Amino acid sequence: MEGTLTLSTAGLTSKDHTVLKSLFSLVERDLDKSWRLTPEADGDIFLVDVDSDDGRMLWGQLSNTPGHKCAAVTRDRAFDAPHLLHKPLRRRELLQLLNEYAVASFGPAEEDAWLPLAMSHKPDHYTLAEHLRRRSWTSGVLLRRPGAPDLVLDPGSGSWYADAELSTLASYLNQEIGVHEAYPLGQRDLLEFSRHLPRRAMIDLQWYAGLSLGNGQLHPDIHSNDRIGMMRVPHQAKANGDHRRIAEALISRPSTPEQLVERCNLPINVVARFLNACLMCGWLIVDRSEEQLIAA
Repeated sequence: MEGTLTLSTAGLTSKDHTVLKSLFSLVERDLDKSWRLTPEADGDIFLVDVDSDDGRMLWGQLSNTPGHKCAAVTRDRAFDAPHLLHKPLRRRELLQLLNEYAVASFGPAEEDAWLPLAMSHKPDHYTLAEHLRRRSWTSGVLLRRPGAPDLVLDPGSGSWYADAELSTLASYLNQEIGVHEAYPLGQRDLLEFSRHLPRRAMIDLQWYAGLSLGNGQLHPDIHSNDRIGMMRVPHQAKANGDHRRIAEALISRPSTPEQLVERCNLPINVVARFLNACLMCGWLIVDRSEEQLIAA
């Protein structure tokens, strides 16, 4: 991709603008295309703070003007816009917004590049793997999808119930789910389900859901040059030779995802799926030189 794209802002407080500049410096290395911040009003993407009356008025003008690509910056979780950055501003949302625009405008990056996994712009809408990682539900819930078996989650006991195998739950794994789409269940309901459905360990569902994320893209909480380690080979990884090889490589020596591809002689998509699944299960130790040591 040739050239440099520009990011303009309007109405941001000095504090938010300072935070934006700091986040911009953090995401630069993971951008699919070169970007720069500009105070001018003719950027490729225009960030508009809509939490003030003036900002909302400007948003109404720009968002309805052909040729303007706008993203709303707001604390309002219910604000309806095709592209949103929520306050407090976060690195992951900014990275996703800029890379999605670059791919939509210029096509995907090179075949061997690490692409970030796309995340929802809708508040509280995530894949099942992300919901389980974030502990969106702290008590029993029922999930339903047309043409799919009922899925019962019981975070309290670390269990899930379904009259089906993991391989038949694709509609739950590949689509985003709103946190309020789940039906809450009481203890009596959970007891009734447990009597008639097989009980499985929640960690197995988290693992399988993590492997199903995207098509080999890396979760935005992992950078291609982060140093990553593990303490042990997960039971779920032992049956797959590729997964076991990656886990053993991480145990023997922390490595970046790029180094793992070379050390294990595996495709990017295999390494990315494994790392995503381990991230969802909380098994990775991520070391970022400019940030901090993070137990992911």
